[in-house]
Amino acid sequence: MKANRTHHNVSMDAHAGALHTPHVWDPVFRPGRLLTLLAFLAVPVFLCAAFYWIGTRRINNFFARLGAAQVQEHNYPAAIDSFTWAVRIVNNDAHSFLNRGYVRQEQNDDENALADFTSFIALRPSEAAGYIARGRSYARLGQHAAAVADFDAAIAREPDNHLSYA
Repeated sequence: MKANRTHHNVSMDAHAGALHTPHVWDPVFRPGRLLTLLAFLAVPVFLCAAFYWIGTRRINNFFARLGAAQVQEHNYPAAIDSFTWAVRIVNNDAHSFLNRGYVRQEQNDDENALADFTSFIALRPSEAAGYIARGRSYARLGQHAAAVADFDAAIAREPDNHLSYA
């Protein structure tokens, strides 16, 4: 048997001592709730997309400029980190690959510099700078045939560039 003792819209079952809230019809229209939920999900997705499309290039530029400033201060490990973030954000940023390769050359890390220069060359095959830099790394590693091939490629692209004639 149920003894209804209501206190603040709560009834108590006399036998079990359990509290039950009375069933109240939800005045909010259920499709309206779905629309609100979708709006709350759509707004963050839209903001993330806007950040990605508009903001990634700006953030990439921030890290590329930071890396260049760190090179000027001779803080090479931090510069490598900054250029790494720049290429993580925009993976086709050829000049961040090139600059990170230069810093790695400065740190005598020619193995990793080769990978950066190769990435630069893949993105900008018509520019001699990548071939010159990669040729220097090959020469420092004792891979003279590869170095000569890269210097020849640089000369073919910019015959007047004196750096190509190593």
